[in-house]
Amino acid sequence: MPILCKWYQEGEYNNCTCHTILRLFSNRAIECNGKPGSRVRGAKMKKTLYLLLGLFILFSFNCYADEPKTTAAVMDLEAKEGVSQGVAEILSDSLRSYLVNTNKFTLVTRENMEQVLKEQNFQLSGCTSQECIVQVGQLLGVRKMFAGSIGKVGATYVINLKIIDIESGKIEKAVTEQCAKCEEDALLTSITNIANKIIEIKPIPLVVSKPPVPKVGLYEVITIPDGADVYLDGELKGKTPLSIKDLPVGIHKAKISKEGYKDVESQFMIYEGKTTSKRHSLEKKEEIKPVEPIEKKFQGRFGLGLNWPGVQIRYGLTNSLMIEGIYQWGSQNNSTGGRMYWFFNKIPGNVSIFPYIGGAYLWVMSPVLLGGYITGSFGGAELRVAKNIGLGGDIGLYYVNMWSTLGSISDYGLIYNVGLTYYF
Repeated sequence: MPILCKWYQEGEYNNCTCHTILRLFSNRAIECNGKPGSRVRGAKMKKTLYLLLGLFILFSFNCYADEPKTTAAVMDLEAKEGVSQGVAEILSDSLRSYLVNTNKFTLVTRENMEQVLKEQNFQLSGCTSQECIVQVGQLLGVRKMFAGSIGKVGATYVINLKIIDIESGKIEKAVTEQCAKCEEDALLTSITNIANKIIEIKPIPLVVSKPPVPKVGLYEVITIPDGADVYLDGELKGKTPLSIKDLPVGIHKAKISKEGYKDVESQFMIYEGKTTSKRHSLEKKEEIKPVEPIEKKFQGRFGLGLNWPGVQIRYGLTNSLMIEGIYQWGSQNNSTGGRMYWFFNKIPGNVSIFPYIGGAYLWVMSPVLLGGYITGSFGGAELRVAKNIGLGGDIGLYYVNMWSTLGSISDYGLIYNVGLTYYF
């Protein structure tokens, strides 16, 4: 039996390391490292033998302390339904690291695997069958191969792992680990557990830390008058007076809103186990009376006004048709005549604007000329600045014909007209 021992013989120390003790209990000479020793007899011999027996039992464990490691390699876990390839590779690397740290295996690294298989022109992609995995192990020169898969069924992750003996080509052991309703980071513990199962080490229990108890406080708010809506951090919580329990500690935003009153916005701090009280006196909104639209009512109404430069008088035949008499003066010529308007419905909006079209015929009176006339059509709009006051403007294409002692002169041109009218 190999042992590591040291024993005393007739006043001298002799080293006997990892050798076989022959004829341990005989009274014959004892050999140490092949060399004959001195004969020890009687009580001294027995004492020495008891000492050797004790040392044999004690140190025989040291001769077997370093067990030989098994050469192995780990195939990347096959990513199935519900698991990405990246997550499968990370878990495969975690499995390799854990197996190395057990001191039971000498693993081929992923890089060395790829290098060896590349040199052998072996395609690792899609190698999931048992025969293919055995072939990989033979090329790598290892005794064991680890292979498996990871997938998700509903809310449960399922990890399958098997160890294959390369010499026999058979599955030596296969295990399964499930992780129900867990996040991806919990799979790191699951991969450790399944490694422990396959190499028969007690699994590490999954420690689920209890969520910390939230720190909360109380918020109370009253308003004058009450019945106001309370929005807390953008969410409607109820009407005042209001008390809100279990509000997380920190800064919050509140908005108080009530019809006919100005909104109140504020920030407040909630302290753990304390009550934060707020009191708001609501301020009434200024009443803004809406602008009443002015209806198109012209029938039977007279209008008297000024135009540039001249005066005018109007009369509504209907709510849409209006006639106008006009007199205008200038530096050399004066004109008088009539215009006819057709008013359309008001343009939608808060301002009362009535578009219109029309035609005109004016006589021209001049101390220089014998006379003449102006006729044409126009388009414009009238703004009702008040119920009885209208401000209008239009532009049109007119034909002008003037007479003199030398004959007549005619031409076309654009004429602008602006007027202010008061309706009775």
